[in-house]
Amino acid sequence: MSSSIRLRKVNKIFKRFDVNGDERLSRQEMANLIFAVNPRVKFSEEQIKAILDEVSRTYPDFIDGEKGLRLDGLLRTYDDGAGDLDRDFDTLGMDLRSDSGSEEEPEKEKKKKKYQKRKDEEEEVPEKEEEMPLLLGTS
Repeated sequence: MSSSIRLRKVNKIFKRFDVNGDERLSRQEMANLIFAVNPRVKFSEEQIKAILDEVSRTYPDFIDGEKGLRLDGLLRTYDDGAGDLDRDFDTLGMDLRSDSGSEEEPEKEKKKKKYQKRKDEEEEVPEKEEEMPLLLGTS
């Protein structure tokens, strides 16, 4: 397979799992990728943690702190045989024919907004005292 086709495949996989659009795969995004390309395997939390720890140990030059694995790092994992790119691409039901080489910007922006909205909802704090739940009974 030509290197440009390999790169396009890795790029499509990367973009699908980079949910927040920060151009890094966090540990959770990498775990989602592992689950998705291995649908018949029932991984335990310990197994996923061990896989992710191994990626961190083996590819530290491709990981930006807490942000996660860069695209070139995912490409390197495939180049090193840590996964089967063609099998993973097929398992994910992906297709290069509809690929223009990169994800369209509006779709990427939609992902970022969805992620930010979810994050905002998690951090939402009541503005008024009445909105706060009553934890202790008072008379």
